Amino acid sequence: MHAVFEGVAATQLQVLLPYLIEEKKFFTLDQLNLLIRSHSYGYSEVQTKPSQIKKDDTYHVKQSASQMMTLIRLLPFLSGSYIDDDDVHWDCYCLLWLICDMIVKAYLECFTFLYSHINVTPKMHYLIHLPEQMELFGPLRHHWCMRFECKNAQIKGFVTNCFKNVPFSVDVRHQQWLLSSCGSAWSALLVISL
Repeated sequence: MHAVFEGVAATQLQVLLPYLIEEKKFFTLDQLNLLIRSHSYGYSEVQTKPSQIKKDDTYHVKQSASQMMTLIRLLPFLSGSYIDDDDVHWDCYCLLWLICDMIVKAYLECFTFLYSHINVTPKMHYLIHLPEQMELFGPLRHHWCMRFECKNAQIKGFVTNCFKNVPFSVDVRHQQWLLSSCGSAWSALLVISL
């Protein structure tokens, strides 16, 4: 699923948004950003709330993998009412939305037909292998690496400008973070260790 949220989804939105906003004028970028900002996110979505989409020459859909997962899942609910039901570009996006149902081949054929000037990325190619992975290893959510990516991002945040003994520095900061997150009973230990 990493290939979907960090590669395929970003490419899809970078070609879909100009079509929906500039060519068809279903809504404006400000309206879409307002919908993203004002949506009532559930408890599990609050930390993965998508960031605003920016535009200069192209549309910048800079999201983390978890933010992209939330955006892809919610976009039909946020903007679907503005879009015509028979729009083939929206249908191509909906195929991506249904990708967990393994409509990979139909999606890739549709994408290459509609956007022949855009190269198929390696992460798009990886979609072809998802059904085989599901047969071998079970549901994809049972063997994805989103939680490891999240922890890796947290640990990268512990790195400071001192690069003399990075593993030790990261270890100490991580232990301090663990102690501080345990509550006030462990705060005394944190102060003593400093």
